[in-house]
Amino acid sequence: MTSRSRSSRSWRATRRALLGGAVLAALGLASAGALAQTATLKFGTFIPPKADEIERGIAPWLDELEKESGGALKFQRFFGGTIERSLLKQHEQLQNGLQDATIIPVPYVFSLFPDFTVFALPYLVESAKEGSILSWRMHQRGLLRGMDTLHVVGTYLNDPLVLHFRNPIKSLDDVKGAKIRITSPEGVGVIKLFHGAVVGMPISEVAQSLSTGVLDGTMNSWGSLRAFRIESLIKGDVDEPLGAISFIVAINKKVYDGLPAKAKQALEKLGGEKLALRMGAVFDAQAASVKAAARKDPNRTIIGFPGAERDKRLETFKPLYDEWLKSTPEGASKMAALQKLLADIRAGR
Repeated sequence: MTSRSRSSRSWRATRRALLGGAVLAALGLASAGALAQTATLKFGTFIPPKADEIERGIAPWLDELEKESGGALKFQRFFGGTIERSLLKQHEQLQNGLQDATIIPVPYVFSLFPDFTVFALPYLVESAKEGSILSWRMHQRGLLRGMDTLHVVGTYLNDPLVLHFRNPIKSLDDVKGAKIRITSPEGVGVIKLFHGAVVGMPISEVAQSLSTGVLDGTMNSWGSLRAFRIESLIKGDVDEPLGAISFIVAINKKVYDGLPAKAKQALEKLGGEKLALRMGAVFDAQAASVKAAARKDPNRTIIGFPGAERDKRLETFKPLYDEWLKSTPEGASKMAALQKLLADIRAGR
C-alpha cells in the first residue's frame, strides 16, 4: 500500500469522525435548545383533585395548554393543598415563588383585590357563566384593582351562593338565630339582614361543623356541597342567588416574563374569556346536578321567592349596594359599567 493511499484513507476516516462529531454536537445543541425552550411551572391549589372545578375544568385546560404550546409549557400539578392548604396563603405563596401558578380565592384576600367585592353582592349574577364572563370583561377594562402585581391568565366565578341547613327549612323565620358560615364581608350583611348569626370558617371545616352542630347552616354554592363532602348533611335550602365567590388564575409575574414565546401565546389563546366560559360551564353543570339530586330527596325542603317577592327582597339588600358604592372609589361609574356589561352578556353579546 502506497503512502498516498494510506494518507487518503486516513483523511476519509478523519473526515467521517469530524462529520460525526459535528452531527452529534448539532444534535446535542438542538436538544439543549429544546430543553431551554420548555418551561415547567408548579401549579398549586387548595382545591381537591376530584372536585369538578379541577377534574373537569382546570386539569384538562392545563393539558390543552401543554399541547397548544408545542412542548414549550409543562405543568407540575399540586392539587388539594400539596404545596399550601390555606386559602389565605395562595396569593402569598405565588408571590414568594413557592408555586409558579395558582388559583386565588379572592374573598380570602379582598384587601388586595377590593373591587371584587361587587360579585359577592346578592342578586347580582344568576349563573357561573355570566358571572365569569362579567369578571373577565371588568378586568379587561381595568375596573378591578390589584391585578397589576400578577400575570392574570383568567378570572371566573362559581355558581351563586345560597343558604343550606342541616335541618329542613319551611320559611325565612327558620333562619333567625341560626349559626351560618359565610365567606365574605357582604355575606355578613346578608346573614344579618336574615337575622342569622354569622360564623367565619374555612370551607374545609364546614362538614365537620355541620355534623357536630357547631353550625346550623352554610352560605355556599350548590356545587361546593359535593366538592367538599357537605351534600349529604343538608336537609333544607334557601335557593336564592346571594352573591358568588370569585377566583383569579394567575402566574408569578417574573415567571411569566421568562416564559418562551410559544408558552405565552398558548396562555393568551386559551385564557381570558375562553377560560371564563369553560369554568362557568363546569360550575353551572355541577350546580344543576347537585340541585336535581336535592329535589329528588323527599326529606329535603327547598324554598325560594317568586318574582314580586324577589323584588321586595332585593330592596331589603339595598343597604349592601349603597355601602359598596360609598366605599369603592369611582363606585357609581364602575357599577354603571358593570350593569352595561351584564346586559350585553345576557343579550348574547
